[in-house]
Amino acid sequence: MALLSFLNANWFTDLFDDTPTIPIAVPIDLTKPSKIETKVRIKEKESFFATLSFRYKDYHDAKKIRKFIGYNVYDPYSGKSIAKYKYRFVKKDLAGGGVYIDKSYNPDGTTVPIKMTIYKLGENDTRTLFLEKVYQTKGSNGGGSGIFREFAYLFLEEGKYLFIVENLKGFPELQGREVVFMIHLVHTK
Repeated sequence: MALLSFLNANWFTDLFDDTPTIPIAVPIDLTKPSKIETKVRIKEKESFFATLSFRYKDYHDAKKIRKFIGYNVYDPYSGKSIAKYKYRFVKKDLAGGGVYIDKSYNPDGTTVPIKMTIYKLGENDTRTLFLEKVYQTKGSNGGGSGIFREFAYLFLEEGKYLFIVENLKGFPELQGREVVFMIHLVHTK
């Protein structure tokens, strides 16, 4: 009996499950309509953000990406604006990188429509629809090795999920640029 309970322990089955766990990062092509699929294993009930990370090569490239992604900040929980930038500030910041704009520039940046479909996977990978939504992603939420655009807040139970992420519009100006779809933990204080 002790052997059976040992074999049934969740950590034991984890040894044979190669499904990726959070955080995940999968390249997505935004230069044309495209789709990626990835399975994810959630070990325990947690909150996550879905994010697009726009990678850049150097300071000047970062300014070009910043022009595309925008300056205004949106809350991934509600989609509401939480910080607006004035044209004067944006013009000065971009001009410092050799990128110029006129008064028609929108500090929200370029809106990228992303359709995200999530299925919870059961035995034999049977699918139960968890979420299907089109997000009109805009603005930015910070940076580091890339400039981030967090666009969805997800609360996921333990289990396996299939994420299908579709870019619904092509943006040829991103040719040669690395963009990564990420799912990562919400870090709280």
